[in-house]
Amino acid sequence: MNTRIANLHLANFHLSLDGNNVALLKINCTGKVNVLNTSVLDELETVLDALSESHKVRGLVIYSGKENGFIAGADIKQILQAQESEESVAYEGSQRGKQIFAKLAALPFRSVAAIHGRCLGGGLELALHCSYRLVSDDESTVLGLPEVALGVIPGWGGCIRSSQIAGLLNATKLVLSPLKPWSAYKAWRHGVVSEVVPVEHMLKRAGYIARRGYATTYKAKLSERLLAAAIDNPIGRFLLRHALRFQVKQKTGGKYPAPLAAVDVLVKTRRLDASAAADLESTTFAKLCHTPQSREAVQTFLNRKSASIERRSAVEYRSNEAN
Repeated sequence: MNTRIANLHLANFHLSLDGNNVALLKINCTGKVNVLNTSVLDELETVLDALSESHKVRGLVIYSGKENGFIAGADIKQILQAQESEESVAYEGSQRGKQIFAKLAALPFRSVAAIHGRCLGGGLELALHCSYRLVSDDESTVLGLPEVALGVIPGWGGCIRSSQIAGLLNATKLVLSPLKPWSAYKAWRHGVVSEVVPVEHMLKRAGYIARRGYATTYKAKLSERLLAAAIDNPIGRFLLRHALRFQVKQKTGGKYPAPLAAVDVLVKTRRLDASAAADLESTTFAKLCHTPQSREAVQTFLNRKSASIERRSAVEYRSNEAN
């Protein structure tokens, strides 16, 4: 490694280099699960800047140091903080995340997200900025973008990248199913991930793909390719947008703005350049963040999480007393 990489002092990551000069970046945040907050993203940017300047590194594998998952998503408390601040704070936070992930996408070598366990929200958005997404075939591995259930939309490029990688139709299915994360094979069949492998071979396979760039991607059927082509054009997108908005209004009674906004962003960003697409996604995220529906959804989530922690603590206390 070069001097800059060797001298990195990281609290949430561990960076090493294997015998083939592939960088292995393990994310292991403080706490039971990996979540993305300001400090984690700042460290990630530091690592990416150092890697981009290295002449020795030939690839990158990002994986988790947690047994229970890859990355659970963004730190929900930071959404709460954004809701308590001006709208510009949410906008800048959305743009900031995309700027860091853009550095991941722009690395001068291939990057592979090696995913085992839960990969949700911001964790999947990070993975979508990698060259390849390798997932374990374990039943615990699920992928999803649950932001709409919190009254917002994916704000770190999830709307933009999912449609670029998996196609517009598959992206709408993913974003509009916030409470139904996909299994590894479903995500593979819908083009979200590059390959599914046994968990015991995942890191070795990820290192190979980082060096060679060959993955066993899903080969879409002719009917699937024709449908994708029929949808992803000006007329197709117009019809899809109106059909999806009608379906959403039927299900929600038009009371929730997030799924309707998600449809608009998914469709509209397909015809915009990168800068305009990023601005639209961030602007929409920031506006939704301050709606009563999002405030209520976030508070409900935090209350449930707090109650769950209290129940676990009580069980652990009784168990310790019994021993």
